Amino acid sequence: MARIKIESTDVVSTHTLDELIPAYAENKAMLEDYKKLCSVENEEIKALMTEDTYETGGYKATKSVSSRDSLNEDKVLATVDDELREYFNKNNIIKTKEYIDIDNLESLIYALNNKQDDESKRLKDNLISLLDKCTDRKEVVTLRIGKIKKETK
Repeated sequence: MARIKIESTDVVSTHTLDELIPAYAENKAMLEDYKKLCSVENEEIKALMTEDTYETGGYKATKSVSSRDSLNEDKVLATVDDELREYFNKNNIIKTKEYIDIDNLESLIYALNNKQDDESKRLKDNLISLLDKCTDRKEVVTLRIGKIKKETK
């Protein structure tokens, strides 16, 4: 494949559109192929790595696992009991087109945390149980590979 190496980002170019457009198209196609290849290799490396770090050929691979939580609002609305629904309605947490107003929900949680009466404690426990049941947890595995830095004396 014929590739043109473009060195400058200046507006003035010494290349013509007849040169640039085909070169760009070829480079873009190669980029997409490499992205697909790297994606497959990335998944394979993550699957093969049993340790968090691995060094080989002057490279160091680091694998980390994290989780991302998101509240499943439809599940909250479907499972909220009458007592909590009453509080949600009072605190403007459930809107006309039913969705969870996260800011108001956080305010309610904060308010319940600061109250010590039995009703507030019971509501807080009920709310925690509800939110725990309605939280979707997604595990995300991240792979980073970089050159090993040589120590300088």
